[in-house]
Amino acid sequence: MRTRYVRYMDAREDATYAVLPYPRSISLRPGVCTGPFHVAGSIPDSRLLSAVAREFPGESASAGGTPIRFTESRQLGMHAYRLTIEPGAVTIEGGSAAACFWALQTLKQWRTEDRWRCVVIDDEPEFDVRGVLHDVTRGKVPRLETLRRLLDLLSAVKVTHLHLNIEHAFCFSFDRDICGDEGGLTRDEAQAICAYAHERFVEIVPCLASLGHMGRVLSLPRYKDLAEVATEKTWAELSWPERARGFTLDPSHPEARELVGRMWREILDAFPTDVVNLCGDEPWDLGKGRNTASLSEDERGRLYLDHMAYIQSLCESAGRACTCWADVFAANRAVRHDVSRNLTLLHWGYEHDADYDATRAFVDEGFQTVVCPGVSGWKRVVNAISLAEMNIDRFAAAGRNAGAVGLIVTDWGDHGHFHPLAASLHGILLGACKAWHAAHPVGASFDDLVGRSDLFPLDEQGVARLRVLGDATAPWESWHLLWRSPAACLERGMPTESDAEVIVSAADDALRSASESSGEKEDVLRGELIVACRFARILAGKAALLSSGRFNAADATDRVKAWEEDLQNAAEVYRAIWQDRNKTGWRDIASALARCRSEMRNAVPRAAGFEL
Repeated sequence: MRTRYVRYMDAREDATYAVLPYPRSISLRPGVCTGPFHVAGSIPDSRLLSAVAREFPGESASAGGTPIRFTESRQLGMHAYRLTIEPGAVTIEGGSAAACFWALQTLKQWRTEDRWRCVVIDDEPEFDVRGVLHDVTRGKVPRLETLRRLLDLLSAVKVTHLHLNIEHAFCFSFDRDICGDEGGLTRDEAQAICAYAHERFVEIVPCLASLGHMGRVLSLPRYKDLAEVATEKTWAELSWPERARGFTLDPSHPEARELVGRMWREILDAFPTDVVNLCGDEPWDLGKGRNTASLSEDERGRLYLDHMAYIQSLCESAGRACTCWADVFAANRAVRHDVSRNLTLLHWGYEHDADYDATRAFVDEGFQTVVCPGVSGWKRVVNAISLAEMNIDRFAAAGRNAGAVGLIVTDWGDHGHFHPLAASLHGILLGACKAWHAAHPVGASFDDLVGRSDLFPLDEQGVARLRVLGDATAPWESWHLLWRSPAACLERGMPTESDAEVIVSAADDALRSASESSGEKEDVLRGELIVACRFARILAGKAALLSSGRFNAADATDRVKAWEEDLQNAAEVYRAIWQDRNKTGWRDIASALARCRSEMRNAVPRAAGFEL
């Protein structure tokens, strides 16, 4: 027998087993185990029986073959498990039914062809709460099948919570105009996805904008008077940056609580879950519009607390535990002094200078705290992988050192949510692994592990090339380069010609890897990555056209036309993918791309450059 306690930075030395998250301790034993599997003996939860049938299709139907035995063990921690694979049996001991389910996910990934190497794996997570936030309101509203596929992926890497961010994209029965004619999630869909998640030991957490980020709601004529600073534009007239910033509710208005209360009551009815997210983040205008003259700084803080306490009371009276984004509390210690310690704070920040140390301050003051890094995909066509990795790594360390209860990685959809879900997958998987163990490997070690896993659509080389492309485009919020006018691109900065050449080369390499991947890799996700890489190449082409003055008008006309055709072809491919995966959102994207083509066509350069 050979016992090996895994040092996480050396996990890629084992080129056989691509398990995500990589287990804490592995004790290899002689021999191999083969299927088919069937469940033997009693089980602690009926969901485990369903999971075996689902995770090992065609094998578990037979009563013969290798038995899997489940045992709940009080000797283990509630979230810990021991997986023992022997030549004629598999034994799973868990501190809870959920832990047994997580062991089953390890068993599935431990497979090599049709065999399982005999082993004893002891494993336990760093954080009890391990989650992902997915934005379902700032551009695309996913189809139910898309959310199911996401949950399949998240449960495979032992995620416990999926937050769904809703600013307006829910079909409120009291006012269908809130979600608009393109629609949003329905009550039936919410209940269906909660049931699907429950079968996979995942909790759905509805996140409802209840103060800031209420732009769509407050742009409607009947609610304009409830805004701290009213907008005269319709939602359709607002630019993406204006939509992303949103508008803030005036909590002092006598009808504000009525509106928020009606919205929350429908959300609570639709999502039969234990936890909700009150949001409360970025109330940019609070006390700076209608209430500028009447409220001091302290009174603004009190108004914020009173409003959030009302929503918390409403949700707690329905039996829900409450979480809330922590930015207001981080900026104002006096405000958090008076807030209920029943409220779990979600501490976020996404750049190099994020206040990672505030995690300890929250914990020391008695708050249950969850650290929330991001996947750095918003406002981009390809995620900035290394930036996201730095952010996730630092927050995992800060959370572990301070005693945080969880890690949730966020995937926001600012400015139309152009980046596909597959482009965020590297960060989502890293977040899940870091939530399992804060010392999980990063960099080339993690890329190799991900590339060998069946959970990612590219192989090891493809993952490395995707990172290079993400890093090449990271200095620019690349989606801006597509939808901004030529003049705005030049004014606000963009890749130089040499930068563009680097991006094109990186995009070509990534495209080559994506196109050549095959076998067990996920074709839908691979298709999303291909189109993201194509758009990265297109944005580089736009930058090269705008920055170059080394060609005559005739050459420029031909180059712009070729670029335009490339954009149109890529847009058609992405439209099909988008509409297959999502219910809404393409209309705004199509409008932006059409405007982009028109503006470039009208900006035909003269010999010395573009005529802007």
